[in-house]
Order: sequence, then structure tokens, then C-alpha cells
Amino acid sequence: PAEAEVVEEPTAEVPAEAGGEFDPLPVLASFSTSEGEVTVITGGEENSAAPDTRIMAGSQIITGDNSGIEFLLEDGSIIQLGANTILDIRELADDPADSAAENILALSAGDFLLRQPQPGNILVLLDSDDNILGSLQASATAAESEKPPRSTARHLAQETSDQAAMAINFAPDSDAVVRLSCFAGQCTLGDSLVIAVGEEVVVNRVERVVLSEEPIS
Repeated sequence: PAEAEVVEEPTAEVPAEAGGEFDPLPVLASFSTSEGEVTVITGGEENSAAPDTRIMAGSQIITGDNSGIEFLLEDGSIIQLGANTILDIRELADDPADSAAENILALSAGDFLLRQPQPGNILVLLDSDDNILGSLQASATAAESEKPPRSTARHLAQETSDQAAMAINFAPDSDAVVRLSCFAGQCTLGDSLVIAVGEEVVVNRVERVVLSEEPIS
């Protein structure tokens, strides 16, 4: 009789170890809530914001009239965008416990609020020309604000429990004039000028000059 043919079982491929040929999974931001017309563009694909929308480095978020969105970064930072805002996610830190790592975002227009309920990464905000508008970092010893929560614009609300919070608002009639308001934490204008907690600074981002500095009203 003929010998039975031996059929070898296929061998499963073993994934490469860390640092091998496979790319790591991208660091994602977590969608929280949205209202109105909010578009997320990632990898050239345009989608309306939804609970399963992927937000990662390279994503762009655009809000329409009477619209807003809130999403979370891995270190627990909360990002809130108001109406008619354009935000690009440039880089996301892969270690939420690394206080020297940076989450880098770029704001082209609109209203924006950064909130950190607890210490985490540094938040760096650029303008559309890649100049540093400001940065924010929570301090482990930050005291809770004695002032009531503030609403800086529709869809943007700061809480007294935030260890760091800074609002950035473009003037509606000029893409050069920007207002930065420091509610808590370590707020910086540009790459070096410290903004005191409770202070509001208006700058011309194109000419790189401070137009006014006064307490938040």
C-alpha cells in the first residue's frame, strides 16, 4: 500500500520582541464628549466626532459654529475646544508618568482650555507658524483654587479641583492677537515668560509682543 502523505501543520509566526521589526501601537487620546459639528481628520480620513473616533498624533480637530469637544490625554489632561477652533495634535507623550515628556498641540484659531486634574506631562501649545504660544504643567503641591469654577467660553469650563488650567483664546477679528489666562499650575507664555496664577496676558503672536497683562476679570 502507498505510504500516507505527511502534512506539516503551519507554524505560527512569533511577534518580534520590543524594539524589533513591528512598530509600537500609536498613543491615542480618548474621546469624551462633543456637541454640534466636530470633524476629526486622521491619515487623510475625515470623520465626524463619535465615541469610537481615533485621536492621535497627526490628527486635526475642527469645530463648527456653536460646537465643542472634550477629549483626554493618557496622563489625564483634559482638552476642551470651543466653536470655530482648529487644533492639530503634533506629538503625544508615551509615558504619562514622565513629568519631562511633552504633549505638543498646535492651535490655529478659536477657543481652547487645557486642564490637568493631577500632575502629568508638560502641555505645549504652538500656533500655526510653530511658535510656542504657551505651556502648562501641574505641580504636585498645587493648591486648590479658592475661586469658583470659571467658564471661559461656551463649551469651556475650568474646575476648582484642577491642579493646572490655562485658557487660550484667539481674537475673533484677528489671528494675530491671542489671550492666555492662567487659572492654576505653572503657566508659561512663549518658552520662558511665567504667567502668574490669576493673570491674563494678551499678546500679538506675530510680532511677539505683550499687549496687556492684568488680573482675570
